[in-house]
Amino acid sequence: MMELLLQQNENLITYRRHYRTTPQMKSVLELVASSVQNPKSLTFYLEQIPERLHELPPPVEADALAPLLLEAKQLRSRLLEQKGIQVKEDRKLPLLDEIRDFLEETSDAVSSAYFSHTALRAREDF
Repeated sequence: MMELLLQQNENLITYRRHYRTTPQMKSVLELVASSVQNPKSLTFYLEQIPERLHELPPPVEADALAPLLLEAKQLRSRLLEQKGIQVKEDRKLPLLDEIRDFLEETSDAVSSAYFSHTALRAREDF
């Protein structure tokens, strides 16, 4: 399963080069989650999201995306402070669940801010 995760994340060769061992959960999660050198890690993506959101034109509601910028920075900091994703005894990954929820919220907020047809119609009526 760890090898499949590495393949899907396009990190199998990177893992083999860095760790020179069969995939282990701790090192796999470290590579795909908290490695700042890995441009396919969650840490990298959480750093890129605010930068990319700043490149977009301002949304109709000026502060619509502001909370997301702060949350991305906070999640990235927590990920780096923990040195990766911590696996609980019940094999739950609470921080990973929070990151997934954040990504869903971000997708919804960007869709609402930039792809809402009702906002366009309201502006066209004036």
